[in-house]
Amino acid sequence: MLAVLEVYIILRFMGAKVAIGGAFIVEALTKVINLVGALNPGNFGTYEGGSMLIAKIFGVTGTAGLTLALCRRARTVFWAGVGGIGMIVMKKTQVPRTRAAKLDPAVEPSHGE
Repeated sequence: MLAVLEVYIILRFMGAKVAIGGAFIVEALTKVINLVGALNPGNFGTYEGGSMLIAKIFGVTGTAGLTLALCRRARTVFWAGVGGIGMIVMKKTQVPRTRAAKLDPAVEPSHGE
């Protein structure tokens, strides 16, 4: 439902007169485009073109469909970046067991090391 709400809010901010039911159908058709675009590496171009086509079906300009697709792509890239940074920070704060054992003799290294 959050994806439907996202579509609804983005289209409303762009001035498109779309109801919640229309946003639901746009999201459903977007999932179909993602399935078709699975053959394309990264789904680049297929997703954006499909969003333009779906927007035209609903009487919204193709530019609004492209903007919707690019906003959603930017969200995906943003959260992937946040996850990547979080993973790097977690990896740097992790101390290997062998190094911890050298620093503190009370810690015994595992047998696999």
